[in-house]
Order: sequence, then C-alpha cells, then structure tokens
Amino acid sequence: MKKNLLLIAYVLLAHIDMTNNPVVVGTCLILGTGYGIIAGPITLLAASDFEGKLLTASQSIAGVLRQVGTILAVAIYVTSLYSNLNTAHDHSVNYIHQKVATLDVPQAKQKVIIKKSVAALSSNKTNTNTKHFTKEDKKELVEHNYHKVIQQQPNLPPQQAAVIKQQVRKKVLQRVTKLNAQINHVIQKIKNYALSQHNKAFIKLYSSSIIFVAISIFSFLLFPKKKDSSGNKA
Repeated sequence: MKKNLLLIAYVLLAHIDMTNNPVVVGTCLILGTGYGIIAGPITLLAASDFEGKLLTASQSIAGVLRQVGTILAVAIYVTSLYSNLNTAHDHSVNYIHQKVATLDVPQAKQKVIIKKSVAALSSNKTNTNTKHFTKEDKKELVEHNYHKVIQQQPNLPPQQAAVIKQQVRKKVLQRVTKLNAQINHVIQKIKNYALSQHNKAFIKLYSSSIIFVAISIFSFLLFPKKKDSSGNKA
C-alpha cells in the first residue's frame, strides 16, 4: 500500500491538469504521504539484523545511501526538467513564427509581433497589449492609401479630395481594427500552446517515473519474511 500511494501519485501527476491547484495539492499530499510512510521503516529495515558495532555501521551506511539517492534524484529530475522546458520553449518559438506568418500584415510588423511574443514567452508575461498599431502607424497607412487614390485621380477639387481622404481614413481604421482582432486571436493561440507545452514538460517527467515506481513495488521480494517464535513465517 505504501508504494501504491507513490504509484497512484505519479500516475495522477502524469494525467491531471497542472493549472488546477486543488487537484495538484491533493496529489502532492498523496505523494508526501507515500514517502512519509516509507521513510520510517527504511531505517528499521536497515538495522533489523545487526547488533553492536554492526548496528551503528548499518545506520551510517543507510544514511549515506539515502543522501546519495536524494542528491542523484534531484540532479536527474532537475536536468530532465530543464531539458524538457528548453524543448517546450523551442516548440513555442517555432509555433510563434508559423502563426505570425499567417497574418495579413507587413513583414516589418510581423517581425515586431514575433519579437514581442518571444520576449513575453521568455519573461513569462501574461498581460500583452491588445492594440498593435500606434497613431503614427495609422497616420502613415492613411497617407499611403490616400496618395495611391490621388495618383489614380489627379486634379481633384479640394472638397472632393477631403471627402476621399475621410473615406480612406475610415477604411484604414476598419482594417486596423480587424487586424488587431486577428493578431490578438493569434497571440491567444500562442499563449495556450506555450502553456500546454510547459505542462507537457512536467507531465513527461512524471510519466517517465511511473515505470520505476511500479518496479520498486516488487522490492519487498528482496527481504525474506521473518519467522516468529513458533517457527512460522510472519
């Protein structure tokens, strides 16, 4: 049952939603209970068949082995997690490039969006600007589109030119609003993808541990059953 608690905890950690704090806390309590139940009997098992100097030596060796095991476990887990997180980051950056490339915006604006998205990914920022075009950008777009229209219709009266400019401004603002919505939609997709990749980095670590915990359940076979005073196995 002791090892079963550990196995149950690792299976849960490999399948639960990491953003659900109550479930994560409950799973960690199961994991901690499993470790706590095992930690005490290990010391007794290590010294159960020794007396005198051998008893002292066995306790010392058991303590050293426990410390070595703890350090190795931390080193392996941290290294694996670091590797998984780097992989998740690379996948997220590639996803950013793929999604931003689908936006119908100038290449210069795409580069700006990619740069900001990657920076937000590295700094774990959750709040992003929802307006991606400055007043200067809008003004430049209006002037650019207005001059294109004027070149096709030269020698227009000032009043008619003013009306055309107003129409161009209205179309540009509508276009900017639509582009902002598209960019925000892509950014939200990027956030969700990055979050899922980071969750997978932890889940993959716990999933790879399940097999080792499952195998360790059968470690009781290494310890022969003791006989009671009547000669029967306990």
